[in-house]
Amino acid sequence: MVRPDPILTEPDPKEHYDQWLWSRTQNWIKEFQSVFGQEGEWGRNRLVFFTTNYVYKIPLNMEGLGDNDHEALCQGGTNATCWIEEDADGIPILIMERVTPVQYRSMEDAPSWVLGVDCMQVGYSILTGRLVAFDFGCH
Repeated sequence: MVRPDPILTEPDPKEHYDQWLWSRTQNWIKEFQSVFGQEGEWGRNRLVFFTTNYVYKIPLNMEGLGDNDHEALCQGGTNATCWIEEDADGIPILIMERVTPVQYRSMEDAPSWVLGVDCMQVGYSILTGRLVAFDFGCH
């Protein structure tokens, strides 16, 4: 895994944590963009980078941190397998199995558990072929 050198060793107590996190993740974003050759997909709380078998979810704010923690705690079963690796500053980067999204023609075509997934964000795992939810953050 890519490990950028830390630029900021700890948050300045006078600076809002979201601002510090944003400053720190800029280093990650540049590193991932250069390594993976892609811009990444921007979400409300996280920036997501794709490799052949995995996705990397970089938190952009406190809600993104919460989403990463929640997904790591709730992984497995009908949710995609994932784990957290912390960078040198302790920022949790979520690594999740990559999923090929499925679009159901109607709700009747989907398994019942899929109806409980936010926006029915489910797909088949590239690694295992299981049908899993791939975005089950709490924010």
